[in-house]
Amino acid sequence: MSRLTSICIALIFFCSSLYVFTRNNDFPFYCHPDERGKAAQVLDDVRNFHHPLLMLTTASLTTRVIKDWQNRKPTYQETVEIGRWVAAVFVPGGVAVLALTLLHTSGLFAALAVGLVLTLDPTLFFLSHYMKENSTLIFSLSLLFLTHTFFNRLPNLRNTAFLGAAMGLVGSSNYTGLISLAVVLLF
Repeated sequence: MSRLTSICIALIFFCSSLYVFTRNNDFPFYCHPDERGKAAQVLDDVRNFHHPLLMLTTASLTTRVIKDWQNRKPTYQETVEIGRWVAAVFVPGGVAVLALTLLHTSGLFAALAVGLVLTLDPTLFFLSHYMKENSTLIFSLSLLFLTHTFFNRLPNLRNTAFLGAAMGLVGSSNYTGLISLAVVLLF
């Protein structure tokens, strides 16, 4: 497939699923028991071992940029909404990367079918509406599949480095993702 086709497929599914996955994500932060604690970690800039770092660090950096731009400390509700947007960006990223993986392994029709099904999936819609690590796991596993596909085609140093970086993202996205690393190492 050409690079232009790959870029178009990725952009189409990223933008369309981002539109779908960010609808009505401004509900109160107390609707999910984990979000208040995560907002506190972002606002107080502290971490614990209950939550992996990728989502919290990304939400923290995004909150810091917005805080500096607005020149004030955000509220818990605003922090959670920023975290939900961070989560909602990771899920469409995963959809786009999975569509690219299918484009390179199974062709255009499979990429379009998978992208459409994932964009309309209610579970992904649900997961992208909470400040949770599931969204980063979806993205990092998708990236792991794509880099593994390229590594299988051409096992050179560059593809090995990309595969290693994707494995690092999986490990920092969700602790259950570490199980998938054993499977990749087997292959």
